[in-house]
Amino acid sequence: MLKKQQMSFSHMLRLNLQFFSEPPSEPPAGDPPPATDPPAAEPKMYDEDYVKKLRDEAAGYRTKLKGLETQSKTSQEDLIKKVFETFGINPDPNLEFEKQLNQAKTQAQVAEQKANEKLIKAEVKYTGAELGIVDPDVAYLLIRDKELTVKEDGSVTGVKEALEALLAEKPYLASGVAPAEPTEPTKPNRYIPGSRQPGNDQRKEDKRNKGAERAKQRHKKEE
Repeated sequence: MLKKQQMSFSHMLRLNLQFFSEPPSEPPAGDPPPATDPPAAEPKMYDEDYVKKLRDEAAGYRTKLKGLETQSKTSQEDLIKKVFETFGINPDPNLEFEKQLNQAKTQAQVAEQKANEKLIKAEVKYTGAELGIVDPDVAYLLIRDKELTVKEDGSVTGVKEALEALLAEKPYLASGVAPAEPTEPTKPNRYIPGSRQPGNDQRKEDKRNKGAERAKQRHKKEE
């Protein structure tokens, strides 16, 4: 079965296994590396050491993903074993090699995306604290769709620029700045001269003056 796979995938993309070599302190090469669970919660302090650790983590996922696309002179047997054990997949002889390789690539991409998101959040909190932002979680939600890029070395670009633009638009996100209270809109003056114009107050007619005017007119007629 192995020889058949070697013939059918002789021209397949190979890996540089230097990325997957095990240090002497780890278990023997024949045993798969023990699975490690992700940390239960993120540290509360976002200092430079923690951000650097996340950068290295994100860069490691990119290195593994690129390793799937590099060439190597290693045999197909060692290639399959090293690649799939790296991502916790046991080679299945009943499945096509390309299908299993695509599965490993997909898992690596998902892991890289999660690491990048975690790294960007840490950068927003770290830089936001320097800029005096009181709620970095809200700031992250407001700028996560901006052009934030994770480089090959794990550094994030665009965070400071995005936060500064956000503070210019919403300065109340910074400590010591109170949000402006909304003011009631003023009603426009629609008064038009003339008592009979629509919208104007109609003056009440004085019945006493009107009766006196009629009396004067009758008196003139009698004369």
